[in-house]
Formats: sequence, structure tokens, C-alpha cells
Amino acid sequence: MPSLVKEGSDVDIDSAAHDYASCPEDSPPAISDDKTEVIRWPRLATKATTPISRLRSRVVYLFWLCVVALCFGSLSIGMIQQEAVGTVLQRVGSCIHGNEFEGLEAQAIPGEHAPAQSGDTDLDPMSYVHGASTESFRENLIPGERYITSWSYAGWTNDFIAYSNLLYLSTISSRIAILPPFPPSLSHIGKGGKFTPFSEVFDLPRLRKDLAGLGARIVEWKDVKSEGSPVVDELGCWSVSAGTEPNGKGSYMKNALTDHLSLDVSYVATPHVPLDPVDTSHTSFWSLASLTFPETRRALLSLARQPALASFPSKLRGHLSPPNEQLACFDVMYFVGATKTYEWQQEFSPAWRFIGSKIKWNPTLQDITVGYLKRALGAVDVDPLPPLITIHARRGDFAQLCRADTAPEDCLAPISAYARRVKQVQDELFDRKGILIPAERVVVTSDEQDEEWWGEIEKNRWKRFDHKSEQTVNRYGKWYPALIDAVAQSMGTGFVGTARSTMSLVAQRRVEDWNDGVTREVKFGSKGADEKD
Repeated sequence: MPSLVKEGSDVDIDSAAHDYASCPEDSPPAISDDKTEVIRWPRLATKATTPISRLRSRVVYLFWLCVVALCFGSLSIGMIQQEAVGTVLQRVGSCIHGNEFEGLEAQAIPGEHAPAQSGDTDLDPMSYVHGASTESFRENLIPGERYITSWSYAGWTNDFIAYSNLLYLSTISSRIAILPPFPPSLSHIGKGGKFTPFSEVFDLPRLRKDLAGLGARIVEWKDVKSEGSPVVDELGCWSVSAGTEPNGKGSYMKNALTDHLSLDVSYVATPHVPLDPVDTSHTSFWSLASLTFPETRRALLSLARQPALASFPSKLRGHLSPPNEQLACFDVMYFVGATKTYEWQQEFSPAWRFIGSKIKWNPTLQDITVGYLKRALGAVDVDPLPPLITIHARRGDFAQLCRADTAPEDCLAPISAYARRVKQVQDELFDRKGILIPAERVVVTSDEQDEEWWGEIEKNRWKRFDHKSEQTVNRYGKWYPALIDAVAQSMGTGFVGTARSTMSLVAQRRVEDWNDGVTREVKFGSKGADEKD
């Protein structure tokens, strides 16, 4: 344990415990201005000068010395080794004087990592790489630093969940996260869309600050490797998808991102550690985090040479590389949880609470959406926006979820089901908050292309975005109708979504946590499916 007295101090070591015990209430132990120094005891103004007073002082000295020893004895040696000296002394002070030292701040131990603060150079993504993006990602990784990445999964909202899970995994594995772009999915964007950087959609500088306390460090692939690079990097990764099937029967998840990033990837299946013994589709965060540490990785790779763990050569050059140690990578991060499968449906989801809820919209995208909402509501000159209710009616591709013997009109939820849920939201908002939201301030977003359906929406006096007349695609690109819809959904004081849609699920989480809002979901699958409660 370090000395409790600063080297070169004029404090009398023999009288230190006496001074500490006799410290008056208005003179707590002084904290050095140098944050790497430890506590410095105050001195008494007078000393004992008579034999009786000296004897009394010695008795008091021995008494308090025993008390201090007992208090230190109650603390484990491990705690003394791990905690800052100031924190330990604060605990001792609490033992002796109750709350006399309440509020005393712990001193930093030299070399101890402190959470990054806003404005620290650690928040600059360029501090995590050598410099500007290079043609090979390996040229830009800093020796001694450890990184982690993964790929996308089946639709933009699912990608958001997967990337949030990746960020959570990066914090518990103490690695720098390299975020991939969002690929253009057919279900949300259609053909011909571009690969969109994470920072074009979300406020990445703000996220770095908000997650600094968790030790998160974040860069994007475009910061690491030049887009369109002619250099194809070979890389070994772990396959979560293959690991979800027992006995090595699974396969890795193919992904367009690896081609976009000019990567030729081989895979080794992760160990089969399902969260649920029946639904084996998910694995746990910590089972994946363990693979990013050297000893566990080495042990498992020795198994990979046997049939215990399946391996898959790369598709371009046929190489079979072990999962990279400096850049840990996983084929998909969607099917991961802490305790349950599809954990984002649970209010306790750690990936949502600690990561996803902190991912706010890019300010430019949010400003664009506010303009759309004002025009849709006829409130161009109103600032701020009045309270509103937003709806996400997922229809288009959800017709594929209907049974073959059920007509889409009997399977997909009717507008009346959404109207019933809107009424419930209106009533609860009025009861809880005294907010009355009329039908004219209900905004509907949907992938429905049938104008007759939209005509029924207008009969309810609900509003919509007309992306055709707004020329959204021509002005901003193919991504923006879906992005603007998603931002608008999150801005409601109330929200009504569609069951089994992750886009509705995430919007529901945002409205509840960001706006303290009221939400409902509409069920579908059979006629009257949403009338059972």
C-alpha cells in the first residue's frame, strides 16, 4: 500500500494518527491539488507540554490507533489494493466519525484508467487509429490496441439492434468498436441504395461522450479502411450463426458488407452455448466476450483443429485463418442476449438500456424530419412541435407472414384496430398527463402502397408524409423515406406500432424512454387478432 504521507512533507509521522483523530469538524483532511498525490494530514495548532498532558495524549494516541487498526482490519486486503487511497481513507473516516468525511473525493492513483470526459482526446476517433483511412485495414490499427467488429443482419432496424449489441460487447470486452455502415436492405430501402455510414443516421460524437463512462471507444470502418479500396484483406472471424447449431451442423451468415469492405473472411464456429435449451438461436454476451481474451481464444482454437468446432474457408481465396486476435469479429450480433432470447422485447434489456437508448439521431436528419412533421400537421410556424401520436403500420412484407389459407385482408390488422389503440393512448395521455391530442395530430407511417388504404387513413383525419410530392428520394436519397419515418415515430408523445416488427419495437422503446410516452401495439395474423384484449 502506498505511503499515506506525501514525500518531503513536514507532517510528523508519529503524530499522524493523533492529528487525524483530533481533526475538528471544520478542518477535514486536506486534499492535495496534485491529483496523483495522496491525502496529507493536517497538523494540530498546539502540542502537549506538561507530563500529564503528554501522558493523556499518548493514551488518546493509542486508543485511536487501535480504532484505526480495527477499521482497516474490516476492509479486505483486495479492496485496499484495488481502491483509490482516498476511498479507503474515506471508509476509515466513516468508521471513526460517522458522516464527518462524507463527500471526500477519492484521489486518482497514477496509471489508473479514469472514464473519458467530454472534450478528452480519447473521444477523437483518430486517436484509435494511425491516421486517415488506408487501403488495408491492418496498416491503420495501432499495435497494442484491441478492436472488435461485426456485420449486418436482415433489415435496417435489425442492423441497429445488432450494432447496439456490438457496442455493448465492446464495452465488456474492453475493445475499440469498429462500426460498419448500414447496407441497403430490400425491405426498407429497395434496390440501388447506398451503404450508409452509421454517423449519417445517428449522432456519433454525442454517443462517444454519452458512452465514455462505460469505457466505450468507437470508430467507423470508413475511418479505418478506404472505401472502394482495391486491397482485399484476409481476415479470420467467429461465426455466431454456426455456433447456434449443435454438433457443428450450422453455417456462417453470408453478408454483403464483407464484399463492400474488400474483406475475404473465413470463419470458425463459436462454441454452442445457447441462452435457451429449446430455442437455441441465441447465445450470450459473455460467451462471446470470453472469445476476445487470449487464453480462452487459444484454448478454443486448439479445439477448432478437431471436429468440435466447425470451420469455413473464405469464398475468394479459400484461406482458413484463425479468428484474428487484434481485430475480433463476428458474423452476426443480432442473436445475442444477457439472459433471454429476443431480449430487446424486455424492459431490462442491457443492450437497450446502456447502449441503444443513448443512440440519438443525427441533428441534420432530425431537423429534416421536424420540417416534414410541421408541413404534415399544418404547423409550419409552430415552434416547438405540439404533442402528437405516431403510428407505424407495417403491412407490405408482413403479408408474407400470413398463412397460405388466409387472405391478406383477414390477416393484416385493419385500420379500425389501429384506431382502437390510438384511442387507448389518447385516454391514457389525458389521464396521466392532462394532454389532449386530437385526431388531426396523429401521424401515420407505413410501407403500404395502396392509395385506397391511405384514403381510409385520411377519413380518420390522421396525417401522413407524402414522400412523392416532397420528392424525398430525389432530394436526400433512397434511405430517407424510411429514416424520416423512423425519426418521426420516435418523436411522438404516444405511439402505436405493429406486433412482431422490430421497427415498431425500437420506436416504442424510444417513445417510452425518451419522451415518457404511452405506447400500444396492434396484433395481426388472423381476423380479429387484436380484439382479444
